[in-house]
This record gives sequence, C-alpha cells and structure tokens, in this order.
Amino acid sequence: MDVFITVPHAFCPDADVRLCDLRAREAAAALFDALKNLALPFVNVRSFAAQTLREDGDLNREETRRWPWRVSIQDAIEASRMARRKVVLFDMHSFPDDAENFRKRADETRGPKVVLLDQWEQTTSGRVKWLHRDMVPRVEEESGVRVRIIGSGFENDITRQANRPLPGVDDASDADVMLWEFNEDATRLSAAEIKRVAGALANYVAGKSRLPATEINKQ
Repeated sequence: MDVFITVPHAFCPDADVRLCDLRAREAAAALFDALKNLALPFVNVRSFAAQTLREDGDLNREETRRWPWRVSIQDAIEASRMARRKVVLFDMHSFPDDAENFRKRADETRGPKVVLLDQWEQTTSGRVKWLHRDMVPRVEEESGVRVRIIGSGFENDITRQANRPLPGVDDASDADVMLWEFNEDATRLSAAEIKRVAGALANYVAGKSRLPATEINKQ
C-alpha cells in the first residue's frame, strides 16, 4: 500500500501577509509521524511539500499539472496504481479562522476546527453521496475534534487528477483521495488536537491496509 501526503501551499516565507497555508505543513508532519509510529507492514508513506509561492502558481489547480512538483506526484501515484497497489492520498491544507467559505450559517462567529473536502456524486434520487461520510464520525470519536464535511470542487486538482482513469490501462487500482483543511487559529484548534486527528487518519489507513485492493473505496 502506498500513502501520499501532499502540501501544495506549504511554502511560508516570512511576510506581513498570508502567502501560504500556515498550518498545513504541521498537519502533514503530524500525519506522517502517526503513520510511521504505527509501523504498518508493507505500507509506504511519501510526503510532498511544495517550495513554490502560491502567488506564483497555485499547485492545486489544473494549470500547474505540468509543473515539476505536480508531475513528480502524479508519476508516483500512477506507478502505484498501474502496479495495482492500494493508494491513499491526503491533500493537506489550512484556513484562517475568519474565512467565510467553510461556514454553514451567516451568524457563525468562528470557523470550524477541521474540514474534509470530500468527493461526492448525486444519486438518481437527487441526494448527495459522500465517499467518506462514514469516516467522519470515526475520526471525531477517536480525536474528540468535530469535522465538517463539504463537497470538494473541480478546482481542487490534486485529488481530481490522482484518481482519473489511466488511458489504456484497464486493471489499475483506484486512489482513495481526500482533501483535509485545518483551522490556523491555535486557540480554535490546538496542536494536540491536530495530532489526535492525524492519529485517527493514520488508523483509517491501517484499516484500509488490511482490505483487498478492490475494496479500498467501498468502505
């Protein structure tokens, strides 16, 4: 099994303005450590933290697919999928507490602690089917941290590209992909809470590692 941790907005130079995701690297490191501490047999973990300013090019958008950082990720994912290995991708981000795009109500005074931007599809009955709906309560129970699930848009290109059909390859494995957002206000989401969420995500991987590759996206 191959686990990929991507941090497209990780580059945070000292500046008076917010030019990056301020806690995404922290969350990614916590997840990497949690996975390593589990010492899961036959599970390889790779982390990709960008070193490019977001203002020079958003590495989570389709227009940067040909940039070296994105190519290195996709090449590695496709190699794993073509080898029919299980693949899990965590795309890690963070957001300022006063950001309005993750709030459900206009009267909310603070942002959520953690957000899962999940893949979804609309059923014939018109309802939304979430890929990781059942995962959310498990993460909340294990970490004690509330998680808000929101639909991931097509603009989030790392997760979108990772699981696209591979031309001419019929037996490639799927990629289990998800985008996680963490509140940047430490008074809202503590470092200890981030570590607990990371531990819950690592436990999710542990469960997936024991499933056949054909079952990875079914539970």
